[in-house]
Amino acid sequence: MRREAGEDVMGILPHRFGHDERRVGRRAVTDLNGRGDDVDRHCRPRGIVAMDDEHRIALTPDGVRELRGHDVTVLIERDAGIGSSIANDDFAAAGARIVDRAEDVWERADLVVKVKEPQEHEFGFLRPGLILFTYLHLAAYPHVAAELVAREVTAIAYETVQRDDGSLP
Repeated sequence: MRREAGEDVMGILPHRFGHDERRVGRRAVTDLNGRGDDVDRHCRPRGIVAMDDEHRIALTPDGVRELRGHDVTVLIERDAGIGSSIANDDFAAAGARIVDRAEDVWERADLVVKVKEPQEHEFGFLRPGLILFTYLHLAAYPHVAAELVAREVTAIAYETVQRDDGSLP
């Protein structure tokens, strides 16, 4: 999937977990397929540590409408909003283009918006000039910070965005 010359493209990616999540303290360790394979069906390394019951999506159809009103192409990975009860049809009706693979979003978007910091299996998609808007928590994940710097990504952490008066948006 190629981008048209001069086209502004924003990509939205979900953060999904599998069906077999076991509680370990305050975190869950995911083993989707139960066979001990190294990679699950979402191309996420087996044994990834993540928060329980993660169903957030970084943008709603209202946000898509707003961006489309400014002539920004919005790509959303198929079923990205399912965990938040937002159907593909809702995103499409707002003007988003639904794409089948996360890879299509990463490769085509100038700006990627997601909920969770980049996971190791996503590092290969980071590239110079990419803008990433997500929760980063870089103090807790210095290896993510190192990857972002090495790959020359402009990363904006949700947790650092404030209004002029210091309040959160």
